[in-house]
Amino acid sequence: MASAATINGNGNTGFGGPVGNGSLTVTADASSLTLDLDTGGSGLGGNILAVYFDTVAGGFGDTSSLMDGLDGGRRALSGFNANDLGDPGDDSSTVATFASGFEADFGLAFGDGFAALFQLAAGGNNSLIFLDNQTPAGGSPGTVSYDLSLLGLGVGDTFNVVGTLISDSAFRSDETFGTATFDGNASGNPGFNGTVTFSDSTAITVVPEPSGIAGVLALSLVTLRRRRD
Repeated sequence: MASAATINGNGNTGFGGPVGNGSLTVTADASSLTLDLDTGGSGLGGNILAVYFDTVAGGFGDTSSLMDGLDGGRRALSGFNANDLGDPGDDSSTVATFASGFEADFGLAFGDGFAALFQLAAGGNNSLIFLDNQTPAGGSPGTVSYDLSLLGLGVGDTFNVVGTLISDSAFRSDETFGTATFDGNASGNPGFNGTVTFSDSTAITVVPEPSGIAGVLALSLVTLRRRRD
């Protein structure tokens, strides 16, 4: 038994619609978190879906303090690009602000042929903490699965998810999983220096395997019998 949610894209097509017209199915069971990204067979066009997870207490209400531009995946999660390391004035930052109560703890850079999981941390290059990388199974771009413990999750925990499509140079699109505005508008790519502001997220609860449920039920029956005796 597992808890699953299919999150449909917001319908926008700033990068051609792979996320806006796509879907992300997130499944959580007693041991793993699985994400199945369906882009309708087109792939992401070399871009990256930045998925953010709120799984534990604390975290980031927005990405403004994330400035890790060491590689494409880190730039996508940070929304930051040090275009010219010798001139901070050339840096670009497109900030994602999450809905009230959502504080991101982990981020997944989901691209064509890779999906790298990080623990989020403020700071510059190499500040995001690399946890694991998967090669997606299947196509368009496919399915990945991570151990729950990597995200601080256990049975019974509820976590929240949103996603935003962005280039590996940190140029942000208007395609999201989750309701959002873009520079205050319903559509239009925020680009290198604009904003995406989420107004919601999707909640998922980790449920035990059937054997675990049976064990809980058996324990409850034993306790009930003892009380009756």
